[in-house]
Amino acid sequence: MQVGSTSAIEILPGEKEQVLHRDDSIYPVDLLSFELQISALWALDDFSEENGATRIVMGTSDLDALSDDDSLPVAQAIMPKGSVVMYLGSTIHGGGANHSSQPRKAVVNTYALGWLRQEENQYLALSPEAVASQSDEVQRLLGFQAHGPHLGVWPDDPDGLWFDS
Repeated sequence: MQVGSTSAIEILPGEKEQVLHRDDSIYPVDLLSFELQISALWALDDFSEENGATRIVMGTSDLDALSDDDSLPVAQAIMPKGSVVMYLGSTIHGGGANHSSQPRKAVVNTYALGWLRQEENQYLALSPEAVASQSDEVQRLLGFQAHGPHLGVWPDDPDGLWFDS
């Protein structure tokens, strides 16, 4: 598992509902037999129906179901500031409309399977020196590790997996 992306979200007063979508649609495959990623949406403000709490379609990951938005079983992630809602990459969801007078803020982290290309290119975003100063766990979360004995090895067996196989 590795960080796929990290994003700040702000839904301003008067914004309409976000289009319902799946986060794993960044990958050019539709593999409903297993999950490619998971997301953690952290509430930086209280989430309410009024300020656009994230809408989550319950019980389906079928994008074809989106053709009839009005009949989908949608629940809102109403939660206090500091809470987190986690959902699979195949979960259909979208930000709600903000009818309040205040913005609604959140941070979302996605985590992808270790063998997938990350949505954000950590290898270019971070200097080797910045990565080297982090713990082994943080380095692995950023994708600086081999996946199994053959994927992502560079150079000189940095995580000790290549020559042990």
